Amino acid sequence: DRESLEYGPDVSRLSLAAISDFHRQKYDFESDTGVVVTDVEPDSPADRSGIQAGDVIVEADGKAVRTPKAMKKIAKSSSSRLLLRIERRGQFFFVALRSQ
Repeated sequence: DRESLEYGPDVSRLSLAAISDFHRQKYDFESDTGVVVTDVEPDSPADRSGIQAGDVIVEADGKAVRTPKAMKKIAKSSSSRLLLRIERRGQFFFVALRSQ
């Protein structure tokens, strides 16, 4: 279960995948909730905001993210910004991606 997410005019390109044992081992996380970022386009807004491969997106605009398709749907319905709650190595933080 993989999806590419494109967001905003500068286009933040992220490759997302459903969490699996493979991803847990590769990126060293334990989460069962969310979607894992498997790739970030270099010098994209997502890259400049600090999103990295191995990050787990657990919420988008306050909604729980369970699948890559659900993440894409939330992003499409978002207005001027997309607020992501991300887990990285057991720490949680927020990143805002702007659509304009």
